[in-house]
Amino acid sequence: NIRWPDHGIQQEERLYKYRLPAVLAYARANKINTVTWPCGNARIGIAASGKGYLDTIEALRILGIEDETAQQLGLRVYQVGLIWPLEPQGVREFAEGLQELIVIEEKRPIIETQIKDELYSLPDGKRPHVIGKATDGKGEWSTSIEEAPLIGHYEYQPEPIAKMLAARFLKLDIPESLKAQIQSRIDLLLKAEQESKRVIDLAERKPYFC
Repeated sequence: NIRWPDHGIQQEERLYKYRLPAVLAYARANKINTVTWPCGNARIGIAASGKGYLDTIEALRILGIEDETAQQLGLRVYQVGLIWPLEPQGVREFAEGLQELIVIEEKRPIIETQIKDELYSLPDGKRPHVIGKATDGKGEWSTSIEEAPLIGHYEYQPEPIAKMLAARFLKLDIPESLKAQIQSRIDLLLKAEQESKRVIDLAERKPYFC
């Protein structure tokens, strides 16, 4: 906040020396960002905020992934309540031991960029692969719309998130029974989408005058 009669330089100094550190300390002390699905031996993590978090939980439900299956999968979920500035210690604790970290957020990659910045200097073997708006080995702007796991120009729904997560999960070394469950749920989802499209096509008619 502006405080009269401070000069702009004094305001900026107060922001960086006191206010932002206080925000980060408050966020950590009050657990604004929290691990909602813990897993001690997690290999894959999901970070999401707001409506994107609720859509993610629903997407996991569509895939039949809940407490027990999440443990089999090695899945850890992080709910971000304060997206900027992103509290760094909580991010590092959440990312510990992960092979892959998926960030689900609508529009611009605010959380994803901060996570990458915080984890970039970790040694090889301790730095998870982070994807979101950017895909494997690329940045936001070098990832085409076709390649992006989740694109940023529309509101997310649970179904596209479920399909994206299933594609990542099926690449993991997980029990065959769990793979079969995820694949069968995706097959049902695709079938329902096809049926819905068919009904819309049948119901369509051109306008005319009586």
